Amino acid sequence: MKKLFLMFVLMLASAAVNAQGFTYEDAANGLPVPVGTGGTDPNGGVLGGLNVFTDRTAFEAAAPLATNTEDFEDNNAGGAFQSCVTPVNSASNDNCFTPGQFVDGMDMNTSSAGNAVMLPPAFAGNPDFLMGAITFADTTFLDFSGADVQAVGMDVFAGLGAGDVTLTFRNAGGGTIGSATVMGLGALPDNAFLGVIAVEPIAQIEIEGIGDNGELVDNIAFGPIANLPDPPAVPALQPAGLLILVLVLGAASLLLLARRNTAK
Repeated sequence: MKKLFLMFVLMLASAAVNAQGFTYEDAANGLPVPVGTGGTDPNGGVLGGLNVFTDRTAFEAAAPLATNTEDFEDNNAGGAFQSCVTPVNSASNDNCFTPGQFVDGMDMNTSSAGNAVMLPPAFAGNPDFLMGAITFADTTFLDFSGADVQAVGMDVFAGLGAGDVTLTFRNAGGGTIGSATVMGLGALPDNAFLGVIAVEPIAQIEIEGIGDNGELVDNIAFGPIANLPDPPAVPALQPAGLLILVLVLGAASLLLLARRNTAK
């Protein structure tokens, strides 16, 4: 039976929280990811199609164009625990967000199309507002509408108990670009940063608390890794150039008319 976060509000309000150390792992191959700057796996390559960063500063330096951000602080919750209708996006208009409060270009969904949860600051020691699937058995999805999103970073939380969280990154066709697991997270408010630069655009991220433990995210940043090239400049005709063009077109018209008269 699915258990709702709502069932544990009173119980967790008085629970003591003990943070644990955490490590990172390439979920597909079981390879450890160096903690700190990230970027390479033990074989000197990327994790599948991902360049992984375990430090936000290093991620921001490598992906300076990932300037679309969402920290859930601009909301209608009024500091209260909320259940949010999915998809949560810039068009949301409910007890969680009004149109324009949530970042444009990203949707939050859940695997069962059930609601998402918004946990307020100070709940179980949270640093600020957090969001994720409201049920333990659900997984959280982030879907991106932009075709150039290749850099994404966020703070990852295990939820109500200690555990691991796996993030799987997919392209527009549903194919897996790569995946990574944040291992050994403690219960709230323990968290870790995970950022990636992908070899192709990211259309979706599945975020799964292993063992139906729950998962939450915060401080999401996303964007392209390079500016689109400027369109080629079209030279503007000066007045003299326009006059020449008119004369050429006029001469061509007269020549065409003369040929038609000759043909008659």
